[in-house]
Amino acid sequence: MTMKARPPLSYQLLIVLLRSDPLIWRRCVVPGTITLGKLHRVMQVVMGWANSHLHLFTVGETSYSDPHFELEDALPSTRVKLEHLFPDRRGGMPLTLRYTYDLGDDWEHLIVVEGWANVPSGASAIRCLHGARACPPEDCGGIGGFEDLLDILADPQHPEHTRMRMWVGKEYDPARFDLAAVNQALARLR
Repeated sequence: MTMKARPPLSYQLLIVLLRSDPLIWRRCVVPGTITLGKLHRVMQVVMGWANSHLHLFTVGETSYSDPHFELEDALPSTRVKLEHLFPDRRGGMPLTLRYTYDLGDDWEHLIVVEGWANVPSGASAIRCLHGARACPPEDCGGIGGFEDLLDILADPQHPEHTRMRMWVGKEYDPARFDLAAVNQALARLR
């Protein structure tokens, strides 16, 4: 009797930028075979970061990062797959990991495994399904700095308004999320 190979599982992830208000979030699908190293690249695209800072994944008490960063006590993210951290377990406690980007500004993201599904034939293995709001600009000072920036941008009379608008660019709209652009960028990751 020949056993058919089980089709690979895709993982539906909810990604939330913690302490953002209104909430900045994304919902995506990734293959279970993705390494945390590649998941970092996906996070950069779906959130809109520029990949110019250190990052760290944390699952329970264990941390993972790019081995080139040489972060103390962090295991290599390039060797750990999502399916190894979270095998197919339906029900029970939520399965979560944390992703911290820019260890100075401390952008903390909660990643929740919402579910599993077989990858349909011909479907893109990595895609963003939905999201809300634009990512904060790099180097704006974490959540507190971002909130200050939004206040300045909302007040044309603020003495820093013109300078901050030039810094973020006139096209920056904190309420905008472009799903099509994100999926186009994800398609180039392969």
